[in-house]
Amino acid sequence: MFIQAEDKLDSINAVSYNENADCATMCLLRAAKIYEDGELFTLAANVYIYLCDALMRRKRWAETLPFLNRALEILSRDKMCSLQVLRRLAACQLNLHDWPGALNSCLRIQAMIIDPECIDEDTSTVELCGHYWVTAEVFRVFLALLTCPSQRLNTQDHQGYSLDQYFTYDEQELFGDKQCPRLDEDLFLHLQSLVVSAPLSIPNWF
Repeated sequence: MFIQAEDKLDSINAVSYNENADCATMCLLRAAKIYEDGELFTLAANVYIYLCDALMRRKRWAETLPFLNRALEILSRDKMCSLQVLRRLAACQLNLHDWPGALNSCLRIQAMIIDPECIDEDTSTVELCGHYWVTAEVFRVFLALLTCPSQRLNTQDHQGYSLDQYFTYDEQELFGDKQCPRLDEDLFLHLQSLVVSAPLSIPNWF
């Protein structure tokens, strides 16, 4: 099934490409089902990821989501593979303009990286996790500005959405009655407008 799917994906003439791609999707899903029935879950997850990559190349974002979620379920105990799948999930959500969903995926990436049970001392793994963390943080800030009202960005109850670490405080404010200075509303609206008007090439960062 897998070889047949690859043959179909390689046939990209203008007349039959879509038909071949759909047939390839069907073959890959059959292969994944066979692996799952045989309890070969890692192989099944690899097929789902291969299928998702093929669908993403064709910009079929919505169709990709359920297969990414299934791969995440299978790979839940494998930190690095899960991070790679979450990266793909966030990219799809960004292309679909699903800002809350993409923000949630970024928070999941960061939560997985700081989970003490998932810490790996391997140097290459640490470097890759650092890259994922920085990328997820950039998008977290963008998406928090898109989806949250300004007063929510520094409340302790919503730490995943907080931008406290990026605020600058006046020394007098720190010792005054205002214990929790908020992001200036005009500045917030300006930043939000910049994010909204930015070209949507940013999902390629993932």
